[in-house]
Amino acid sequence: MTASSSKLLLENPMMARSLALATILLFFGAHAGAETISERDVERRVLSHPEVAAARQNVALATARQTTAGLYPNPSVAWQREDFPGYEREDVVSLTLPVDVSGRRGAARALGRAETASTRAGEARTRTALTVRALDVFYAAIAAEQRVKVVRAAVTRLEEATRVLAARQSAGNVSGYDTYRLQVALELARSDLDRVSSEQAALRAQLAFLVGMDERTLVLRATPASVAPPATARNQEPRSLRDARSAISEARKAGDAARSAWLPTLEVTAGFRVGAAEETRYGYVAGIAVELPLWSRGQDVSAEARAREGLAAAEASALEHAAASEQLTAQQELQGALIEQQRLRGVARERFEQVLRAAESSYREGTRPLSELLDAHDMARELELRSIDAELRGRRASVRLRAARGEFE
Repeated sequence: MTASSSKLLLENPMMARSLALATILLFFGAHAGAETISERDVERRVLSHPEVAAARQNVALATARQTTAGLYPNPSVAWQREDFPGYEREDVVSLTLPVDVSGRRGAARALGRAETASTRAGEARTRTALTVRALDVFYAAIAAEQRVKVVRAAVTRLEEATRVLAARQSAGNVSGYDTYRLQVALELARSDLDRVSSEQAALRAQLAFLVGMDERTLVLRATPASVAPPATARNQEPRSLRDARSAISEARKAGDAARSAWLPTLEVTAGFRVGAAEETRYGYVAGIAVELPLWSRGQDVSAEARAREGLAAAEASALEHAAASEQLTAQQELQGALIEQQRLRGVARERFEQVLRAAESSYREGTRPLSELLDAHDMARELELRSIDAELRGRRASVRLRAARGEFE
């Protein structure tokens, strides 16, 4: 702002207020509609994903089947008339009550509970897998943003070197080789910038799809710590593993109940009868029916109980083995990533900054060749990118370790 414009604003308060208001509106307009999302937001919003909703509905369906398996058979009421026109008419009203003294109903209820427990374990695994996937994309998108900044800074440094080269070229002390080499290096850096920018856009779009947000207004915010935090310890086993063990227990109960599934079902009938001829007569009817277990003796329930127990045991063993393996692998990867981050952020960073400043200063003064400047630029970019990759590996390993411990269930 010039002195004359400043004087004009001082003499015209209305214009000054209008300019201040326009500045405020411009600032807030640039940030309007932005949606900031953090790790906790990702964990929370992923619970509304269609895959998680479908897994919940599977649990609801299994619970409904469990309710159906536990119902008693309904009694029935019957009315029957026998009529001999002109002679006699007889009406019979009876109530039939099924009595199941076998273990079939108890086995069916236990099998329903086992199926529900297995479905709950599957729902927990689905939620964990989707959370890990979303956080993986979230951290990858943040790393992509950081790579874009690093490569853009490299392009800026090369463009500055191009201006210095042009100034030295006008003095007549630059070879054609240096000119061509710098042009090629700049174009390669611009190509890298296009590539990492494209990767960033793809990751942002994928993340927005996973969490149900608008990619255009998405603002990513990770934890302020530059080093991936280690996962917290967890004393109890994952919920999915507890549900799998519960399914084993319920399947065993079903097998125990199925031992008496061969007992026949009884049907007890009682009622009264009214006969009308020359005079009205009253009587009763009573009876009992017994099912003969000739072909179906409960072998279907016993086989299903054994199969359900075997499946639940296999699922629990697989979950336990996978959790132990994933914890061991993720812990080792996390430790390695933390060590690499500390190394890159320590002595190596101080040395590379000194080398870079010395190379740029010497090149401006014309005391060092272009090759040393390009080597320093390549070293700076490689160190920054390696630091980003190390942090990304640490964060991903931390997420997998938390998932193996059941923290997302």
